[in-house]
Amino acid sequence: MFMSKRITEIWLLGLLLIALPVSARAQTAPTFVGIRTFLSAPYQPDLDKLNADFAVLGVPFDEGTWGQPGERYGPRDLRENSQEYAHDLTEGFYYIDGDRTLLKGNVSARQLVDLEHELGTLSRRQTALEDDLLELMERREAVEQDVAHAKAEHEVAEAALADVRKRRDEVFGDLEVAEIRRTKEREQLVPVFPADLLALYDRIHKQKGIGAALLRARKCGACRLELDRNAIAHIRDTAQEEVVRCDECGAILVRTPESGL
Repeated sequence: MFMSKRITEIWLLGLLLIALPVSARAQTAPTFVGIRTFLSAPYQPDLDKLNADFAVLGVPFDEGTWGQPGERYGPRDLRENSQEYAHDLTEGFYYIDGDRTLLKGNVSARQLVDLEHELGTLSRRQTALEDDLLELMERREAVEQDVAHAKAEHEVAEAALADVRKRRDEVFGDLEVAEIRRTKEREQLVPVFPADLLALYDRIHKQKGIGAALLRARKCGACRLELDRNAIAHIRDTAQEEVVRCDECGAILVRTPESGL
């Protein structure tokens, strides 16, 4: 569109329109006569007499190209196309609001309508983009709050996990100490028991996991099941030196005064 093309050209020329000679700040001749200069600035072949902050010098050169050279025409085309903006240098630089000033003259009625429509479209587009930006900023704030909340929960979970790990290590340490102590006690008790009883205990322990358990209140300490009356009567009638076993799990039952016999 007309305005889009114009804005694009403004961006391309913007850096070169900052500080032109004072004498170039107003158009003194039509753009279709005289020597073509950048933005119709006064032609000055003698650089010693140049009164300007900087000068725009064209360098027609395309030795570094290949295939279809044509860069050498760039300076000439730039000078030619810059004539479109030469009338808008009354302030010494180009500004976008100058397009609004341009609407007041030097354009046809059709161009005037098109420019007004384009300005309205750009204004509405700017408003829509600002609304979108505001919505994105609000969503970003919400996300940042969620992230902060998640980080806080993560820190709490990490602290709880560290506490659980600490207690786990303490329990494992206690179990290790208890295992060492029980192993020493077993080594001291092994010589007291008959060899056949130890062999039976080792075989049951290997198969079931528990070789022997207390008989307490008529319940097997290994499987936690209560023995029936017939089993209790059989155990009661069995001599103390004989081995009795649980009918359910096969563990050796150790009779005590709390067995409920």
